[in-house]
Amino acid sequence: VALGADIFDSSSFGHYARKRAYMTPYGAIDRVDVLAAGEFRCTCRICANCDDWPALLADERRLSDHNVAVICETIRQVRLALAENRLDAMLAEIANPHMAWFPASALGPTWESLHDD
Repeated sequence: VALGADIFDSSSFGHYARKRAYMTPYGAIDRVDVLAAGEFRCTCRICANCDDWPALLADERRLSDHNVAVICETIRQVRLALAENRLDAMLAEIANPHMAWFPASALGPTWESLHDD
């Protein structure tokens, strides 16, 4: 995105929904306990009043709509961060929850190696 490319796999939202994966800026989850605990609160029109997370994960159409909304909002936030010269800070904000939710992810060591003093 920093180089101007902000078009991505336009079908990922559907592929993830088919697998019952709920996209967040921090990674895709399929765990109802994380959603129910409120560790991530999405404000898209699908999630704004959702109180039945298992039903949402089981509804491919609604989950696809949510996933598209997350992708669009994330791109909007990245563009804003670039314009305000705070992309690195935004990525740090994303990396921390990602590493907590996905401790086996390669993102943690990669992020840390890029930011070693």
